Amino acid sequence: MLKGIMMFEGVKKVLAQTWSRFRGLIAYVRQHPFKSLLFAAIAGFCSLILLFLVIYLGAFGKLPSKAYLKSLKNPVTSTIYASNKEPIGYYYLQNRSNADSSQIKSDLIQALVATEDSRFYEHRGIDYKSYARVLIKSIILQQNAGGGSTITQQVAKNLFGREKQFFLSTPINKIREIFIARRLESIYDKEDIILLYFNTVSFGENIYGIEKAAFRFFNKAPEELTLPESATLVGLLKAPSYYNPRNFPERAEQRRNVVLSQMLKYDYITPETFEEAQTPLKLDYQTPKKVSSFSAYFKDYVATEFAMWAEDNPAPDGHIYDLEADGLNIYTTLNTNIQKYAEAALHRQADNLQKLMDTYWAAATTEGGKEVLLQKLVDQNREVQQMRQSGRTEAEIAAFVKEKRKRRYWVIGKGYEEQMQSLEDSIAKSINRLHAGVIAVSSVSGRIMGYVGGIDYGFSQIDNVVTPRQVGSTFKPITYLAALQAGRTPVTIMTIIL
Repeated sequence: MLKGIMMFEGVKKVLAQTWSRFRGLIAYVRQHPFKSLLFAAIAGFCSLILLFLVIYLGAFGKLPSKAYLKSLKNPVTSTIYASNKEPIGYYYLQNRSNADSSQIKSDLIQALVATEDSRFYEHRGIDYKSYARVLIKSIILQQNAGGGSTITQQVAKNLFGREKQFFLSTPINKIREIFIARRLESIYDKEDIILLYFNTVSFGENIYGIEKAAFRFFNKAPEELTLPESATLVGLLKAPSYYNPRNFPERAEQRRNVVLSQMLKYDYITPETFEEAQTPLKLDYQTPKKVSSFSAYFKDYVATEFAMWAEDNPAPDGHIYDLEADGLNIYTTLNTNIQKYAEAALHRQADNLQKLMDTYWAAATTEGGKEVLLQKLVDQNREVQQMRQSGRTEAEIAAFVKEKRKRRYWVIGKGYEEQMQSLEDSIAKSINRLHAGVIAVSSVSGRIMGYVGGIDYGFSQIDNVVTPRQVGSTFKPITYLAALQAGRTPVTIMTIIL
């Protein structure tokens, strides 16, 4: 008891001393405001310099070397091999195809520069005027002044991403991008940096690079894009989901007009051209064609394992090996024959069980559970919600839900095929689709011999081998084994009292 009272008195004394010092500091600031502000500014500046220094020295991850950055212009494909040295997969720098400089026309370049970095040709990777604007407007005046990142800094972000730090994530990542941008500018000329940008930037929908984006939204090569189309794709970069021209055409058109107005502001186009370019948005959208693949699950698994290994085994120069750019050969224990048998077995069993599931779903039930679930999902459908908002009757909505028309349906092992389905049928088929995974491991060495993470990688990229799931009945063999080891027999009757 006495010890507790003494501890309380000690804490009380410390708090009193701290409060007294704090009050003294406040009094000093009031008496010497300008001197205090000067001390605070000096302390802040020194802290910033220290932060720059520790980032440069690699405290928050090594900066890519100039030698590595030189290789980014033409990244080399890495290959993954099975146990018999047969190639079974490849790793590229993002899901993209490279456009060359002849395909990037002036409309695209001018739209990008006018919108993202108007002083791109004047700076060496860092636009100090933009940072001053952000400091004054965004921080001091609390106005939205946009970001201060240059095109070169955005290339750095596109290529290396941003890592979450335990504190000050945004400033640390921004400073890293500054260092990388300066190195990029010392290696490449402005045209090369523009090309790197257009070949690595994300346009949403898992599209990287202008070539794929031009084909996806307009069914054209980049060099065939018109001025409005170029402005639409550049405008999309601000927020690829929000300004997606397929899902939100009005937003995309408004954003395109902002890009055009920026081009007019910086004299890239004339007022007449500006007016002519503001035409209704027209897309020629190309639905992505997915290729059925089973071994892709193993490829993703290897990539995850490799990334962890690479962190602990850097190159002699400190560079962290990159599957998508370093041209590596990765040899695995996968047995191609066992892999084929595993794929065939999973496909056959999944097909048989799916037929049983479809039969069960079609059977009449008294509980009404699946009908309630189906109705809930139908009500959440975007088209149904739009019909209700526009005042359509429930009878009209019900007819729309039951109407059969050609809909795209993923057939396992084949890809998308058109089938006559109602909206209700389409939703039902999506929720009763069964999933599975198979892994074959050598009981002697522990080597992975076969690996099938799902029913079809093109349909679902979720790897059922490594994705956490509820244990369910798979725990029963473990329970039975424990009972057998404890002396029970298969016919032992156990009575459990809850």
